[in-house]
Amino acid sequence: LFGFRGPNQAQRGADLEARADLTFEDAVYGSTVEVNGRKVRIPPGVRNGARIRAAGHGEPGPNGGPAGDLYVVVDVRPHPYFSQGNNGDVIVAVPVTIAEAALGTKVNVPTLDGQVTLKVPPGTKHGKTLRARGKGGPRPGGGHGDLLAKIEVEVPQKLTKEEKDLLERFAAVHKGNPRAHL
Repeated sequence: LFGFRGPNQAQRGADLEARADLTFEDAVYGSTVEVNGRKVRIPPGVRNGARIRAAGHGEPGPNGGPAGDLYVVVDVRPHPYFSQGNNGDVIVAVPVTIAEAALGTKVNVPTLDGQVTLKVPPGTKHGKTLRARGKGGPRPGGGHGDLLAKIEVEVPQKLTKEEKDLLERFAAVHKGNPRAHL
C-alpha cells in the first residue's frame, strides 16, 4: 500500500507564511529580518510582493520528520524619489527647467550613497534617461547597477510679465514646429 503512513511515522512539518516590512534601502542592498523567531536572509534587489523561501524554517515535523518551510512575503516601503529598476539599477526623476533642457546644464543628482553631477546635454527632451554607471544597488551576479536619471522638463505654471514677454519673443523668432510630422 503506497502512501499509507502509520500513526507513528515521521512526517514533514507544516509550511508557514509571514510578511516582512522593508525599507527601500534594505530591499536594494539585502537584509536579514526576524520572522516568527527565525532570522531570514533577504537577498539584494528584492521587489515588493516577492516571496522568499527559507527552507526548513517552518513547523517541526511530527515524530522527528523534517521541518516545513517558511515563506516570507516582502512589503517594500516606497522611497520619496527612488524606484527600483532591473539588475540593480535605481531610477530617480530629475526635474529641469525649459531653459536648462534647451541650453544644457549640470545637475546634482542624489544616489543611495551621496550625489553625482550629471551633464544634461543641450536639447534634452522630457523623458530622456541619463546614466551614472555603478551608482545603483548590488547586482545579483556581482558589481553594481546604474543610477538612471529620468529627465522631467518642468513647464512653469505661472509666469511673470517679464517671463511671458521673453517667451513670446522666443516664439516669434523660433521657427521649429514640433507637429510638422503630423
